Amino acid sequence: MKHNVTLIVSGNKDQYSIYAEDENLYVFGVGDTLEEAYNDMLTTVSETSVLSPQLQNPYPDWFLNGDYTFSYKFDNAGLQQRLQSQFSPHLQTV
Repeated sequence: MKHNVTLIVSGNKDQYSIYAEDENLYVFGVGDTLEEAYNDMLTTVSETSVLSPQLQNPYPDWFLNGDYTFSYKFDNAGLQQRLQSQFSPHLQTV
């Protein structure tokens, strides 16, 4: 059975972010779009997996073997902040 890694999808005024709910897993990504953040997160996972034996807290074997799936939680306040920063310059005050 695969392990579940819960990812938090959030944002701030500057960028989107995706990171693991389990702070012991070094899984995160950022980007101007959700797609960029997700791809950055996948790159981080790939690169960190290669370096894992050299780290003090290496990933668990199940993670290194790809025996996991992702599920998602959304930080609505963070996403709202990101969306407001993207759209508010284009909105006129009535």
